[in-house]
Amino acid sequence: MSQTNAAVAPFPPPPKFYEEFEPHSNKEFQCPAPPPPIEGPYVMFGTLYDTSFAPQQPHAALAEKGLELGISDSESQSPIAIMRLLNRALPDEYLNLLKLMIERPTLCRSEEDQKKIREIDEQRGKIESIIGAMHLTLSRFRPYQARQALITTLRAQVEKRREEAKQLKECRMKAQALISNASKQLKDAGESLQKASQTKAQILANASAYAKKDTAQPPARTPTPAAVAAASAAGSSSVNSTAAATDTEAAPSGEKEKEQASKDSDEAKDKRSAKEKCEEENQRLEQVKSRKTAT
Repeated sequence: MSQTNAAVAPFPPPPKFYEEFEPHSNKEFQCPAPPPPIEGPYVMFGTLYDTSFAPQQPHAALAEKGLELGISDSESQSPIAIMRLLNRALPDEYLNLLKLMIERPTLCRSEEDQKKIREIDEQRGKIESIIGAMHLTLSRFRPYQARQALITTLRAQVEKRREEAKQLKECRMKAQALISNASKQLKDAGESLQKASQTKAQILANASAYAKKDTAQPPARTPTPAAVAAASAAGSSSVNSTAAATDTEAAPSGEKEKEQASKDSDEAKDKRSAKEKCEEENQRLEQVKSRKTAT
């Protein structure tokens, strides 16, 4: 009895990969290797699964159910023709299922009822096979769908890039227009400033010329007291003789004095106008400089 107890363990042994961990292994700071992938058939929860992939043709399941729809194995047959055949077969098989259910609305446990149940199950399996074949046929359009989706995405990207390039071009043209306008304004401001400086220099030269002319002109002479006394001490004879001469000379001397006074007034007006022009030109130069600094 003790031998049997020793031979049979109450619990299954642990898996072998526990040896990969410390302290049973000498590998420090290393993760254990993953388990190898399962190959071939395996059972999980009582169901048999197979890892090998074998794509099933749409007509294979239909042939197993006894449906001959004219679907061939060749790739030359278009999916559109296959879908048309399946769409025509699906309502027919559905009507056959309805006929079977109409013939036997209530099913009992008799042999005929059991036979009818099997026929109904077979008809239901045919409908499921047709729907599964439709799904398999539609999956053949997946590459085309992916290609069209990629084309749509690329077209959207191209359109977006063209729009961005158009916006950049418009911004570049606006920037060039602003630069050209600014350069033109600066050029005009420089020319106006140069003209103003030339005008100012000319006005200053005219003003200096007028000033030199005023300084060069001798001042008007005034009679001295000695000359007045000498003139009064002169004899009556000379007074009579010189009276006519002085009368004849008085008229041209008066005209000369009037001409001299008019010249002096004209020169004073010219000086005032020159000063006013200088002030106006200075104000204009200051305005041009302020505009230039603002731009």
